[in-house]
Amino acid sequence: MGEKIKKFLSNKWEVIILLLFFGFLFFDLLSSHILLNINGNLYSSGSTWGDLPYHLTLINSFKERGLINTLKSDPIYLGEKLRYPFIFDYLSTLLMKIGLSLRWAIIIPSFLGLIILIYLIYLLVLKITKKRWAAFLAPFLFVFNGSIFGLYYFFREYFKTDLSLIKFLNNQPFQFTHLSEHHIEFSNLIADFLLPQRVIILGLIFTCLALIFIWNYWETKKVKNLFWAGVVIGLMPFIHTHLFLALIIFCFSLFIIQWLVFKEFKLKDWVICALPVIVLAIGPVLWLFPLNNKSFFRFQLGWMAQGEFFWWFWLKNLGFYFIFLILALIKLPKLDSHYKITSFYGASLILFVLPNIFVFQPWVWDNMKIFVFWFLLSVIIIAFYLNNLWERKNKLVKLAVLVFVFLTIIPGLITTQRERTIKYVLYTPADQQLANFVLKNTKPTDIFLTTDKHNNPISSLAGRQIIMGYDGWLWSRGINYQERREEILEIFQGTDNVYQLISKYNPHYILVDKKAASPWIINYSYFRQYFNPVFENSDYTLYRIQN
Repeated sequence: MGEKIKKFLSNKWEVIILLLFFGFLFFDLLSSHILLNINGNLYSSGSTWGDLPYHLTLINSFKERGLINTLKSDPIYLGEKLRYPFIFDYLSTLLMKIGLSLRWAIIIPSFLGLIILIYLIYLLVLKITKKRWAAFLAPFLFVFNGSIFGLYYFFREYFKTDLSLIKFLNNQPFQFTHLSEHHIEFSNLIADFLLPQRVIILGLIFTCLALIFIWNYWETKKVKNLFWAGVVIGLMPFIHTHLFLALIIFCFSLFIIQWLVFKEFKLKDWVICALPVIVLAIGPVLWLFPLNNKSFFRFQLGWMAQGEFFWWFWLKNLGFYFIFLILALIKLPKLDSHYKITSFYGASLILFVLPNIFVFQPWVWDNMKIFVFWFLLSVIIIAFYLNNLWERKNKLVKLAVLVFVFLTIIPGLITTQRERTIKYVLYTPADQQLANFVLKNTKPTDIFLTTDKHNNPISSLAGRQIIMGYDGWLWSRGINYQERREEILEIFQGTDNVYQLISKYNPHYILVDKKAASPWIINYSYFRQYFNPVFENSDYTLYRIQN
């Protein structure tokens, strides 16, 4: 038995270390980021503080209003269909229905998804490179990404303080891998994606599965792999739309490379891949992108370089990743045995080029969601190149590899430490009291008029339909909300046409926020004079509107 355990450990040591390390890290991060209760306040952290309420809104809306009603009317914009990849959030709703709390219904699938993702990245790199050390290294390179230039700004801020380095690490003033004022935009994946944008976890899992099938075809030419890749891709529109688009473009690029570079015109093979995509994805795509929908596709050279020299911008954003990638692309194609790997990677370069030429959504930074696909393939090439250096017998080379790997991931480690230490109140006891009252005393079909605060307890904790929520989410999805926002502002100001505007939207309740911030000007005396409150606490007054 002892020999079997030894053999297992020697064969699987890298997987065991990866799962233990990332298991501890992700559980620690998720525990602090997802509704951590401290003295009655519910906390979140980092950028998750901004995005979590929208996911809570979807999860609770699915639970309270049902799947179909939520899809028919976006919970934060009455009358607009929900055009958002919702599957991962709906999974949390199902877990709540079998008895899990809201907190654990989010943490458990996110945690398991992140562990599966780490293993799939390892497996994908192992399949492509056949190198265990490269496969072990790749997950660290992927999730702890960040530019070494951010390290300069880290120490610049540190030397301004009287804190010890440990205390400064635990009290970082901002994220040093995302510094827009210095044009560092390619930010850390843990801080800006895996924690706040939870749908990308499932999106990356499906992306890795699809890439494994596609690589199997690229290596063996067995067409059944393309069919299964097509099935996985076809399921992706309601999982993650940007990665779905990236996979479609990647497959087309591979077909072109196979035809023009390898002189193999395999149209039939790629039709077999395309058929399940068309069958499975056509309905979701038409739902998410209806034919009459306004397009936000536009030309913008250099992504967010804003006049900086293009290659300097990318060197500053990628740091050592940029240097290692250039070295890998120079070295690896010269080795005949690696030609398939570099040609496979070559198909992803279009997903670096296109987001540097065009913007795909209203928010320019959202192109990062497409760059992530290219970055994943780039990490494979980088890990493969570093593995080749590591296999040299020269001890100085091995030491240099370890040093440069550490310098490559240390900005991401610093950012992750910041995520571990900062906490923000997301919902106060007053928020929770209001949500509990609404859950117990109103109907799931009731409509609420509120301000546009992003952590709105009516939508995110009680799962009720609001007329208009946080405008940043609406703008980034291309919803034309300006007229409605102006009219809601008028209602809260108590102008002469309040009744006309209330009749237009016909809410069942109006929530008056006693701590509303600018530009919300609330005529509190007006509401007290003309409406009767059904609930009041230190922060809110809820008024029932009689027809």
